[in-house]
Amino acid sequence: MAKDEEEDDVLPDKDAAKGFYAKYEPKEILGRGISSTVRRCIEKETGKEFAAKIIDLGAATEAGDTNPYHMLEATRQEISILRQVMGHPYIIDLQDVFESDAFVFLVFELCPKGELFDYLTSVVTLSEKKTRTIMRQIFEGVEYIHAKNIVHRDLKPENILLDENHNVKITDFGFARQLKGDEKLTDLCGTPGYLAPETLKCNMFEGSPGYSKEVDIWACGVIMFTLLVGCPPFWHRKQMVMLRNIMEGKYSFTSPEWADISEDPKDLIRKCLVVDPAKRITVKEVLKHPFFNQMVLCSEPSTDGRTTYQLKSQNLRNTPSNGSQLYYNPNIIKTQTSNYSYNKQPSTTTNASNNISNNNNRKSMTNLYLNKQASNLSNNSNNTYTSTTTTTSPSTTNSQAYNNNYNQRTYQSNGNAFDNTTAGPATFHTTNKNNNSIGNAMTTTPFITQ
Repeated sequence: MAKDEEEDDVLPDKDAAKGFYAKYEPKEILGRGISSTVRRCIEKETGKEFAAKIIDLGAATEAGDTNPYHMLEATRQEISILRQVMGHPYIIDLQDVFESDAFVFLVFELCPKGELFDYLTSVVTLSEKKTRTIMRQIFEGVEYIHAKNIVHRDLKPENILLDENHNVKITDFGFARQLKGDEKLTDLCGTPGYLAPETLKCNMFEGSPGYSKEVDIWACGVIMFTLLVGCPPFWHRKQMVMLRNIMEGKYSFTSPEWADISEDPKDLIRKCLVVDPAKRITVKEVLKHPFFNQMVLCSEPSTDGRTTYQLKSQNLRNTPSNGSQLYYNPNIIKTQTSNYSYNKQPSTTTNASNNISNNNNRKSMTNLYLNKQASNLSNNSNNTYTSTTTTTSPSTTNSQAYNNNYNQRTYQSNGNAFDNTTAGPATFHTTNKNNNSIGNAMTTTPFITQ
């Protein structure tokens, strides 16, 4: 075991959080990050299992901030929002909070099936029936969040957990904000592939009107597209091209994976991915869409029918390295891996060359963005790919490029957050000096500035 892992395994002194230790018995680590560790824990009185996220306030300096008070305030803001939205069946439930001078303990319900992202990597694509079930739950959760005048701002498969019955639980409210009336936001935060055009405009054009809850609808459209065909709609190996695709709403349903998919889900995706937020479908309209209000008279084709067009898997990410949220230096755009996943037994890394032979149940991957490990940085230099037009979904060669160029990168924000560099999975948040936020999960990759 590495020295830093040994240090992470050491629990905070019991004097630092007597309330937590009196009520819960901490167990094994489910995930870890720079600023926090997630452990399975058992409530002593009932024997029920929960997931405890232990935030080390002293880790703020490691995350690029010299003032741990910023992290504490950001954590308190997230707690406030979590308490407002708790109780909904499709939103993560915050069970308990314990705070000391050095640590904050957040106790969540345990979601043993892990992330929607991990589920998607195991099945590659979902049938329309399964997509309908998952997306209905996500949209119902979003409707509840929006009814509280809260915008999530970082919806993606990594931030959606699955309980024991495979029901969704929206999580990671680190970027969420409660709006005051018709307030518009202007700070840039989220994950590049899921950003709405109006969010990008705030960073690119002076005098931009800002954005609001419509950005969550856009992100849901990207999620739905990804669930159905295994790849996001706007991806390009060059991040600048990907961002331009988003700004112009350039995507298509022409790839072979769409051959078996009916018109209703395509129509809903089109309505979610409207560039003009004023013309974008609302969450109430979404739930009345024919895709969610149709009688299924016969069984729909399974995803197995589309394996002809699927490619061999690239490297899967190392789930145990995931584990918590990272406090963001507002001047740095950091990488993301995923939100903390409450798996009882974290999955392990699968090698691309033997993934299929070692696991017959794991289908070959289409274009799914799986290459999230730091080791892939060196591998990419040995591969060259031919890219097709950016206005269509990635072809076979494009999907290979996608998987092999989804690098862990860090970008320096100097007024312009984007570079014509390899598209990476960066989750970023740029804002003013005094407005910091807890973002998404950290990465152990050394930060690279452009």
